[in-house]
Amino acid sequence: MARKLFVALVVWCVAGSAAAQTMAPPGWLTLEAGGLWLEGDQRAPDFGPHIGFGLGYNVTPYFSIFLRTGAGFAGGQNPNEKAWRRTLYAPVRTEFRFNFLPLGRVSPFVSASGGFFYWDARDAQGNTIALGSSGTEQKGMNSFVGTGAGLTLRLGARSSLDLGFRYDYTFTDRLDVRPTGNEDDQCVSGFIGFSFRFGHNFVDDPDDDGVPNNFDLEPTVPEDLDGYKDHDGKPEPGPGDLSVYSNSVPVDQDTLPPVVIHHPPRVQESGHTVHLLADVYENSELKVVALIYRRIGLKKWEIKRMRTLGDGRYEETIPRYDLVVPGVEYSIVAVDQALSGVGYSGLPNRPNVIRVIEHGPTWRFVGGVFGTVGMAAVGYLLWHKQ
Repeated sequence: MARKLFVALVVWCVAGSAAAQTMAPPGWLTLEAGGLWLEGDQRAPDFGPHIGFGLGYNVTPYFSIFLRTGAGFAGGQNPNEKAWRRTLYAPVRTEFRFNFLPLGRVSPFVSASGGFFYWDARDAQGNTIALGSSGTEQKGMNSFVGTGAGLTLRLGARSSLDLGFRYDYTFTDRLDVRPTGNEDDQCVSGFIGFSFRFGHNFVDDPDDDGVPNNFDLEPTVPEDLDGYKDHDGKPEPGPGDLSVYSNSVPVDQDTLPPVVIHHPPRVQESGHTVHLLADVYENSELKVVALIYRRIGLKKWEIKRMRTLGDGRYEETIPRYDLVVPGVEYSIVAVDQALSGVGYSGLPNRPNVIRVIEHGPTWRFVGGVFGTVGMAAVGYLLWHKQ
């Protein structure tokens, strides 16, 4: 009987379908600060300050390209050139970053980079060191390759914090004013970076609330995402005092429909089962709580009775084989024994939409290869004796 009731509900609602969603890779503005260490032939290397900024672009959520620049100082003691104290290191780099868990709150990353840098070896007064009878100034422009790793901590919808390090192998042995070593100098930096995102995740979602425009009642105003009717893109007042739903009212006196509180996931990785939770508040007795879903573009809806976890909480899953591009649309609907109304999060004509991104394992494999090779090279170069 309950299944027939929900089939009738589906027929009653004009069943729309979300259009295929096109990702609009957002850009990033990053600001960084940290410390710089020069790994050369000098004694007692000193850490110095380093700052930088950059612009980035997400080719996919798993892969980003950045153009970065910055400047810092690092030094030490050179017994052959006692006047030297520190060297200015100012790189300009193109950086390729692999993000392993871009949908998570915390995402590890590895990077590979290359570019050129300006350097200037200076004495304690800040003057450029000059060597030899000709007085050759110790400064110039050279190239480098680099690698790095770290963690990205998502602070909000448009901001994140990066903690990481970079290792640059420079194609010169003169940064420490001692060009007699058996290998070129290297620069290691640790950094804390703040990133601000501009642009939109999806071209049809200008307010970035996860609701596509064809279902968004207010496309320029973000949904309040409080779990109450978050499917329609319109911030609305909450359901009021939920303590009045005591499950103690006789069925024949129940006039209040159930209330469904559900926080929809907006983006998921393909091939992963989606676990959905909903809190249902009812004044009397519930008849059924059901999940209605389908792949975007299909006509047939699947209907599953949700399992109770006790205390009004229900759960159900969307199978991994249904998590395919462009995504899945679904509704959670509750009906009580008194048939006093329908509680819902999403309806078939205005459902919750989960966008699906793909190729995650492939990008993680490529990033893992780059990270393994890069870290192995860093370990060898840092720990063997120059």
